Amino acid sequence: MLQRGVAPYVFSFLIVMKGLCNVNEVDAARGLLRGMTKYGCVSNAVVYQTLLHALCKFDRIDEGLKLFEEMILMGCMPDVETFNDVIHGLCRAKQIHEAAKLVDRMLLCGFNPNALTYGVLIHGLC
Repeated sequence: MLQRGVAPYVFSFLIVMKGLCNVNEVDAARGLLRGMTKYGCVSNAVVYQTLLHALCKFDRIDEGLKLFEEMILMGCMPDVETFNDVIHGLCRAKQIHEAAKLVDRMLLCGFNPNALTYGVLIHGLC
């Protein structure tokens, strides 16, 4: 794209990030997130959610929590799916108390937990 004088846009970055995350190249995907601004692209909630999902999937919950906070600081509001990904990651890491606190935060943000939220919590308690 760049060689032809075509600037990438958020969707271009997102497609590459998803591919990288699918093969556990999350660090490379995070590098793309950091490099987006160089091309005038502003990350959005979908970009953050893609990286959060991968970090939690590959048991990198501490990094996921930091990215979750960064997402909010950057003005990207998480949705129920994003909360569920982080809650699932916390439960996989046996951090049930932290997962329950995130459900409380989810409610404070105006989101209602769904069946997946409760299923993940119940599974984490077993």
